[in-house]
Amino acid sequence: MIYYSRLSSAAVEGAAPAGYPFHVPAVQALGELRFDREITLICGSNGSGKSTLMELLAQKMNAVRIGEGVLPRKNAMEHAQDRFVLSRRMRPRSCFYFSAEEFIAYIAWVERTREEARREIARIDADDTLSDKSYAKMPWFRTLGDLDTLYSRDLATQSHGEGFLEFFRSRLRPGGMYLLDEPEGALSYENQYVLALLIQQAVLENSCQFILATHSPVLTALPDAQIYRLSESGFEETRYEELPDVQFLKLFMERYKRMLAPEDA
Repeated sequence: MIYYSRLSSAAVEGAAPAGYPFHVPAVQALGELRFDREITLICGSNGSGKSTLMELLAQKMNAVRIGEGVLPRKNAMEHAQDRFVLSRRMRPRSCFYFSAEEFIAYIAWVERTREEARREIARIDADDTLSDKSYAKMPWFRTLGDLDTLYSRDLATQSHGEGFLEFFRSRLRPGGMYLLDEPEGALSYENQYVLALLIQQAVLENSCQFILATHSPVLTALPDAQIYRLSESGFEETRYEELPDVQFLKLFMERYKRMLAPEDA
């Protein structure tokens, strides 16, 4: 099931405003970007603007973000909304946006919320002036229960990779649209493989759609994915084998001893 078909620059009178995001290469080269498959991968060098493009997509799709309502929401794109058009075939049942930065901040918020609930429960237990301590503690126990129900394990006690995979599983819904900005940042190669399998399963069994900005040679290997490479000439559809990151990794694995050998060896 494919919900969104294309994101394009709008025909607006006058030159584009100066400054962010209009000076970013990904925005300058946008033109029209089509999402014709269940999985779309956006690749490019550091600084090319992949994250900016994902922020723009999240704004245009009105995607739910990590910790919606509890973490500060980025508004950098709101002033540029009339410069871009999102054409869609149908509205997804849910749309979720993930970035590594917001995920780390969310983990910290969850742990602070747990600690606050535990402190309040302890304070109520120690307060001899309260006649109905069970009633006073009820909201705090509910908070702890809600967090325990949402996550089978405490995110803060896991590695970033384990925490992300747990978080990702808890957010997957049938018919959902998911925007992932460089999720490999917290994942080992093995966990990137696990994430790729989860994405495949969500597509095949739950009719989900994914758009990822990534450098990962593991995630970009997802079968039947649409791959865009951002270059000086704009966005170009490409094959997995043609991606510079994949070509370099292959070269490195074949010649790593020579490439890392001391010059005077």
